[in-house]
Amino acid sequence: MTSTHAFIHTGCQALRLPKAVLVCALLLALAGCGPGVGGSGTGPDLATFGATAAPVCGAPFALALRCDSGVSAPDAPGGTAATQFVDQSSGSQVVATLRGSDIELDLRCPQLYFYGRWGTTASGVQRYFGGYTPGNGLSLVPAQLAVAQHGPGGGFVVQLLDASGAALTAPVRLQPAAGAVPGAATGCP
Repeated sequence: MTSTHAFIHTGCQALRLPKAVLVCALLLALAGCGPGVGGSGTGPDLATFGATAAPVCGAPFALALRCDSGVSAPDAPGGTAATQFVDQSSGSQVVATLRGSDIELDLRCPQLYFYGRWGTTASGVQRYFGGYTPGNGLSLVPAQLAVAQHGPGGGFVVQLLDASGAALTAPVRLQPAAGAVPGAATGCP
């Protein structure tokens, strides 16, 4: 099993049903799309955005990560050990799981799921590049995730952007998860 397939499998185990069934089916189907057939195995690849892989442990918010773990992959060296962050102010309605130089962002309200890899464009823009599934849909829409350091304390701010850079969500402040991340709330505010 490749590292991409292992990451997708592990990520799918962490999701909750019924959305998890749809997202996992989509991600496993996309895993069959190798780079030679227009994909990276996870949806839109870095080339879709004119970006190349970069070590997330060199990012401005790297102090919030677990970069001393030596986690690395041939196509994304300089990664972090598995680390979770949550939007504590909303009861963990937003959960980010970082592993290597990849991120899974579960925006439980409004039911968006983003998967991306840290990269840099030729103009020097650094962010996660990948795609998201809207609602319970099976389509994967190219998107970017901007990340900015949020002062001391290990947190950062994320904002989901469309492929052209227009905001899809408001900025969300994430903090390191303290213990197990609670399941999704039964209703959205």
